[in-house]
Order: sequence, then C-alpha cells, then structure tokens
Amino acid sequence: MTRDELVSLRRFGAVLDGYSANIPTVAHLPPRTSGEPVLCAVIGTWFEGDVIAATVRNCFANGCTRVLVVDNDSPDETKEQAVAAGATIAADYRTELYDDTLRLRTMNDVAAAATAELDVPELWWLSLDADEFPCGPDGQPVLQYLQSLHEQYSVVGADVIDLYPSGPETYMPGDHPADRMPLGMRHPTDQTYCLRGHWKHPLLRAARGRLQLRQPRGSHTPFSRPDFGQTLEPPRPLVVFHAPFRNKDVAARRLRALCGGDNRRRSAGDDASTGGRGAITRWRSLDAVYAQRWSDVELYHPPGKLGRVVGVSLCPWQELVNLTAFPRW
Repeated sequence: MTRDELVSLRRFGAVLDGYSANIPTVAHLPPRTSGEPVLCAVIGTWFEGDVIAATVRNCFANGCTRVLVVDNDSPDETKEQAVAAGATIAADYRTELYDDTLRLRTMNDVAAAATAELDVPELWWLSLDADEFPCGPDGQPVLQYLQSLHEQYSVVGADVIDLYPSGPETYMPGDHPADRMPLGMRHPTDQTYCLRGHWKHPLLRAARGRLQLRQPRGSHTPFSRPDFGQTLEPPRPLVVFHAPFRNKDVAARRLRALCGGDNRRRSAGDDASTGGRGAITRWRSLDAVYAQRWSDVELYHPPGKLGRVVGVSLCPWQELVNLTAFPRW
C-alpha cells in the first residue's frame, strides 16, 4: 500500500491550511543521549463535568507541567471541575452546533501559542478528549517513557482500549475509569493512520518554541508542512483507555443534548462528516450498552474500511494490554 493510498483512506482527518498528513514511520533508534523533555496537555471539552477532573489529574500524574482546556461553552460544571483539578481554561468559545474543525483549530492554536511562550528545547504535547486516559507502554507515566526516547522521535502512537460499563452506575467521578470498568475491547484498527495500525497519535513533539506539527480530527495522523520531513515514532506505543460511557444518567443527558431531536440537532454537522458513525452511534446504542446487550451495540468511529459495525466483543481489559499498574493520583 502506497503512502498516497494511506492518506486517501483517512476519512476523519480535518483539513488544515498549509499542512498535509505525514504518515509516521516506525524507527528503531537508540536510547536518549541528552536533553530533558517537558510534557504538556491540551484537552477539548464539552459537557464533561463528571470526568474532566480525573482526566486532568491523570495528565499531571503522567508528568504534565501544564494542562490546558479548550471548552465549547459547556452547559455543566466542566470548566469549574477542570480548574479545581489544576487545569487552565485556555479558550472558551460558543457554537450552536458541534464544530470539530473549529475545536481542532483552537486546540492547535492554543498549543502553538503555549509552545512559543515556554520556548524550551524539547516540548511534547498530549492532545486528548476528556474521556481519554493515557499511560506509557508498560503503564509508566508518559513523561518517564519520553525520557527514554531518542530526541529524533517526533510523534508517539497509541493503542486504544475502549472501556464499557458493567452496569448503569459503574463509574465513580474522580477515579480512573479502568479501575471501575473491567470490560473492554481494543479499538479496531487498520493501516489508515500509520503502517503499524495505531488508532491515534496523541503525542507530538515541539522544539525551541516551535510546534511544527498539527493534530487532525481524533489525533489520528499528524499533519505537517511539506518541509518538515518524515515523522518518526518509536516501536512501542502508548496505551490510551477510552471511556465514553460512564454512568447512564450522565451519558443520557449529554448524548440527548448532543444527538437528540430530528431537526438541527447539535451533532448534525458531525453526523454528516462521519457518515453517521460518530457520536450518534453512542446515542443509538445507549440502552443496549447499559443492558449489556453487546451484540446490539454499534461501534463508534470504526476504521474507514469496515463500514457500519454492530456488535462488540468484550473481555477483561487486562487480557488486552500487559499492564500491572498505571498512573494514579
């Protein structure tokens, strides 16, 4: 499969002016020889008050020095919970409908501005949704993993474990969702976003005050300008726990506000851009998830080649990743 064919498969990428997809290549480089990386995080939020404090604390537990939140005028206590956990609200904007392009542009601009302000030799940005909890490949903090990587790496991929609740009140706000949700599945992948089939690439490297890479929709494949050169990633990816379904009453309120109603629903534009395979699949699957009718649950954001997928196969998430521990707070 050629690089152009890989790029053409990217159904969910955002168009970034002057940038194009830079499919990562796995490189086997020796351990770091010099320098000390700095890690920061930027999180996009909307209506995430039940989980954002845990997400922010997880970032700090992974070694982040700053956690910046880009909020789309959340109608709940998302911003207050984020600030209480130590984050900074870097941007707060209002839209009538969900606008993923605007969200991504804002997150990229916030990260670029903070990069210029910090102006350190090596700065890594962790780009997350509010329901994503990363750790290193052995469960170590992300910064500890970065400290072992050669300074020529520019991006780090991730294996994503989708967590599912075992009942309507599984999650305890403030906790790591993997401690509360024993069931999961590895999110299906293909070679759309990199040759290793990593579903996401949430870590991007900046240097000397310049962030030359940009994140597209879903942090799937880094974007760069033509003169950047090849993006290199290490052989071992991060693990990202993904927990979009938490307690049923909270999930129902959020999904109803996002996807409910037939006319001008908030998710209308996103539904069109994803072919109806984004957040609205969670709305359609809500009752099945909490009744544990796994054969009726629709997979959200399936890889482009799979089409619509109904039915998920779950197991204890410990069977999917070799982790005996991961960061806590």
